[in-house]
Amino acid sequence: RFPKNKSTLYEKVISVILEDWNLSKGSPDRYEDEELDIGQKEIILGSIAYEAFQEERLFMSQRWMISRVEELLEDIDVDSNLRGDKVVRTIELDNGLLVKQADQIYSFSHDTLQEFFVALHVTVSFSRLQKTIENHLLEPRRQGVFVFSSGLRQSSEDVISEIEKKAQSFIESGSFDWL
Repeated sequence: RFPKNKSTLYEKVISVILEDWNLSKGSPDRYEDEELDIGQKEIILGSIAYEAFQEERLFMSQRWMISRVEELLEDIDVDSNLRGDKVVRTIELDNGLLVKQADQIYSFSHDTLQEFFVALHVTVSFSRLQKTIENHLLEPRRQGVFVFSSGLRQSSEDVISEIEKKAQSFIESGSFDWL
């Protein structure tokens, strides 16, 4: 049975990809030093997706990704032997979430995966969600992020309420340029 909620479906798919498929596809020796659990991988992928999305980057250089992953590894306090290049390579080879498009150039394997990880990143903090709605509500390319966000929050009413507040502020401004 498939979930009715798109976000729940993606959560389940990502869980299968990051856990089950990861172990069935990968060679065991590649995981000797890797101490990342699914939550930590989601933090890394969410942060990378969010930053690339903010910069309207579809493609990400390998150098940029490795640098970001290493910063995030420090932030989430994992084993100091874990290197950013190994994490990026493992996610590429075993998960298929990141795809090497050209020499040292990556992207998410699909736009909706990036939107999902952006939504994961945004919904970690209600203030981050509010800021995203405040600054980007009318951007067509963000609509998928808002759909995923509403399904990821414990209460979708939070997301809908914030969108409603922002829409009301547009109406009260008297300017309809946004239309």
